Amino acid sequence: TQSTWGCSAAQMPSRHKLQDKEAGDEDAARVTLSTGARFVLVGRALAIDLRDVAGLECEKRKPHMTVLFRTGGFRRDAAVLEAAEAARARFLGDDVDRAVTFTLSRWGACSDLIHGELAELCGFLRSELAEFNGDARPRPPHVELRSRGRRVRE
Repeated sequence: TQSTWGCSAAQMPSRHKLQDKEAGDEDAARVTLSTGARFVLVGRALAIDLRDVAGLECEKRKPHMTVLFRTGGFRRDAAVLEAAEAARARFLGDDVDRAVTFTLSRWGACSDLIHGELAELCGFLRSELAEFNGDARPRPPHVELRSRGRRVRE
């Protein structure tokens, strides 16, 4: 069976399964965040830009949630952007300008898993845009927030 984010439970990283067991106590303390869910091209990925999220503590310059990844990228593919906007509009219904809400939970040293409506939107987009996806094993919806703490070479 497919999960919300477009991959089977067997494909889920084990640390996510552990996170779910530990997250029970944290659920009540989670802060609900929101985004306008606008698309951005980041490297070779089609992503949702999270720079508009108030209260998101991030060490990265361009916080985003990857929706689709393709080795060749999406730079010259206007069709995927049009299809993504149309799918987003179908998901949001009549109020396409409303904010999409979500919560976060710790996932490894640098990232947080995304839960809630934004995770549902990601799964919907991945299923609607499957023909454009080049990633056989998509990762669950997440955002990289923290740096690894590596020293920069001088």
